Amino acid sequence: MDERLKIFIQTLNLKQIEISRRLGISHSNITRYLKGDNIPISVANALLAKFNLNPGWLLKAEGPMFLKNEALDRESEDIIRGYYSLDEKGRLEFRKYLELQTIRQEHGYLKKNFDKEFNLLKPQDRLNKIWNILGEKEKLKAIAFVEELIKKKNESSNPTPTSQALSEKSFIG
Repeated sequence: MDERLKIFIQTLNLKQIEISRRLGISHSNITRYLKGDNIPISVANALLAKFNLNPGWLLKAEGPMFLKNEALDRESEDIIRGYYSLDEKGRLEFRKYLELQTIRQEHGYLKKNFDKEFNLLKPQDRLNKIWNILGEKEKLKAIAFVEELIKKKNESSNPTPTSQALSEKSFIG
């Protein structure tokens, strides 16, 4: 069962700490199970329930990893359909939103209490606090995002002569 637990973790691209949190067990227990220790029935049941795992797959490597969930499948289809109905700008904003949510989930200390305290800070202090929380990869993404915002702002505040002439013409005419 330890090999299937490894496959499951890799499939969902989860960290061991995230699984331990969701199951309400210590991180060291997950490590032990991955090394071959027996998984208690209570933990196996929690895995099945919280992640919709197929018991046949988890116990005997039979069948698909996940149980079919019609409601979830319809919801997933609706989300995918909605995503593809967005224009490119909307898709980009959607992906940025998902990245932000992922960062928030990975950093468990960004909880409601932190958010309340955070919103009381001055903007510069908020930026410093965010910056100190982010890892190097997230910092690079943040820099790219801000650079893109600055570029868009500069483009909108310095219209091209053609677009300026068009707007003046439509105002006059």
